[in-house]
Amino acid sequence: MIVHIGYHKTGTTFLQKNVFPKIRGLKYYNYETCAKYFKPLVSQTTLEFDAKPFIEQLDNSEKALYSYEALVGKMGIGTYNVEIAQRLADIGFKKIVVSIKNQGQMLESIYRQYIQQGGVLKPNDFFEEKYSLFRWSYLDYHSLIAQYVKLFGKENVLVFLQEELKTNQTVVIKQLCDFLEVEQIKEVPTLTTNRSLSSTSIKLLRIINHFTFNHYRPSNLLSNKITTWKFRNVLQSKIDPVIFSKLFKNKPFVPKRIAVQIEERCGEGNRELQREFGLNLEKFGDV
Repeated sequence: MIVHIGYHKTGTTFLQKNVFPKIRGLKYYNYETCAKYFKPLVSQTTLEFDAKPFIEQLDNSEKALYSYEALVGKMGIGTYNVEIAQRLADIGFKKIVVSIKNQGQMLESIYRQYIQQGGVLKPNDFFEEKYSLFRWSYLDYHSLIAQYVKLFGKENVLVFLQEELKTNQTVVIKQLCDFLEVEQIKEVPTLTTNRSLSSTSIKLLRIINHFTFNHYRPSNLLSNKITTWKFRNVLQSKIDPVIFSKLFKNKPFVPKRIAVQIEERCGEGNRELQREFGLNLEKFGDV
């Protein structure tokens, strides 16, 4: 069995829709199926987890492929990410695919996702660990990948960059197919990123979230029919393209002090990944 564990925001949807289903010789299980199988695995405590039910329901054939980005932990919040690696080994997985991206861009994605789900904290507050909404361990790619190498062997772990998938898609997909020992894919659509909300819309949505029904505020001030997601869709489809994207520049949300800490906390681990897996992290500003 083979599993792609994420990370979030690293082209996972593109892989799940446009790459994995097209690989001949693999039996790919779609996202909905993977969510059904793996949500309990991710959420169960140590005392609750039992490998036997998963072994019985999963396809244990050599070329079965699963992809579920929550297996790296849910944005680093309340996660047992290293323990999840052990659980996957206990179930019988043999090969692991990991996709990563520049940690600064990852932080931008994490904060924007938080707001789009209903969050109300400003960036400086969100990145304070005392609020338990962000943990640096989520960005420690090297330590997590080292655990997979220890459990599965380096030859059974493939790591690639989302930035490389965008700029050298053919090369990355060839590496993937070689790793999986399958035929190369022909005519894969080019990876494109979805139009995200502008910085101005994110700021506006953060204020709106105080009054709407959403993930973080199920007890709303108005009606549960007035949701964050409805406002988000209006901003993205109507207001951003016509007004905000033309009048205002997109500015990063990650505070400068946090950007400095990325190198302090992740730099050496990134350099190790570059040495061990031949990743071109330097090209994308990660070392």
